[in-house]
Amino acid sequence: MADEGQSKRGGALSERLLEDLTAHRTAALRAVLAGQPPTALRALAYVLISRIFFDFTGEACIDIRAHSVDLRTSAEGIVESNAVESLAQRHRALLGRLPEPDNLWAWLVDQTDERVLELLAYCVAVTVNAVRRKGDGHQPAQFDHADILADALGLAMADWWEPTGDRYLNRVPKSQIIAAVSEAVSPQVAESLRPMKKDAMASRAGELLAGKRWLPEALRPAQEPLAETA
Repeated sequence: MADEGQSKRGGALSERLLEDLTAHRTAALRAVLAGQPPTALRALAYVLISRIFFDFTGEACIDIRAHSVDLRTSAEGIVESNAVESLAQRHRALLGRLPEPDNLWAWLVDQTDERVLELLAYCVAVTVNAVRRKGDGHQPAQFDHADILADALGLAMADWWEPTGDRYLNRVPKSQIIAAVSEAVSPQVAESLRPMKKDAMASRAGELLAGKRWLPEALRPAQEPLAETA
């Protein structure tokens, strides 16, 4: 029994003395771990893997939390996107390599740094939250960090998203459809859409924008402003 074992280790010490002694042990653990990067890497991986792959919700001595926001509440149909499917495939592949939770630490010790880093990269990745909502403010630190991360990754959103009807064109005014086509194709082609009804305009615009790698401002790199349109 874990609780019984911990009680025996405390012996007949007073609560204050037990806290004092274990504070010193914690400081020593920190000092030694700080000088052993390979073990620190595995300690971090152990906590994140336990929480993300095995749904561990208890306390761990490495006090790092891992929270993955459910993107389905923000974007209908996102589970069918290339990005989410890519993550799902990676999750299945990594999970297939992992041992039973009770054997995780011993297994991690036997793995190469490269294999541990691969697992760690996935665990960190699924905690990313760059979803903007009304009321978030103009540029809170969360979104500044997301811009820095996107730049470091060389993220090209046009590889992952295209302005289809359901994802964009049916959900914006006609003026924004015309602006998008004007920028991505030409002002003349955009003007030819103006007499159309909204559904027909969105459908035709989707055809015109396909493969053009056009993105709305919210998906562009932070340093790339939206071009002015008439």
